[in-house]
Amino acid sequence: MMISINRWRVKFVFGMSICMTAFTGIDHSAAQTRPPHLRACARCHGFNGIGRNSDTPNLAGQNRDYMRLQLDAFLSGRRRHPDMTDYAEYFSDRELNDVIEYYSRLSPP
Repeated sequence: MMISINRWRVKFVFGMSICMTAFTGIDHSAAQTRPPHLRACARCHGFNGIGRNSDTPNLAGQNRDYMRLQLDAFLSGRRRHPDMTDYAEYFSDRELNDVIEYYSRLSPP
């Protein structure tokens, strides 16, 4: 039961982030260069790769291999975080790699 609730929460948050982005007046030309599924990640890590609070890591300019290792650790259960584990399971490998590529190309803070 807990897994289905967490998946529902991920889908709900993902859907809400899409709706919120549509109504916030973001720069749509810049958004076109972003992977569409980045919206869910940006909720905590920001579109610019800067964590929105002190316990959320910055991803801008982070090494691709390092980010992939961390996501794999969430997928395997070696690393635990309720939201990150759900997101890592929800997205395909291609979608995760798109997000990794996007954040790695940003300038670090």
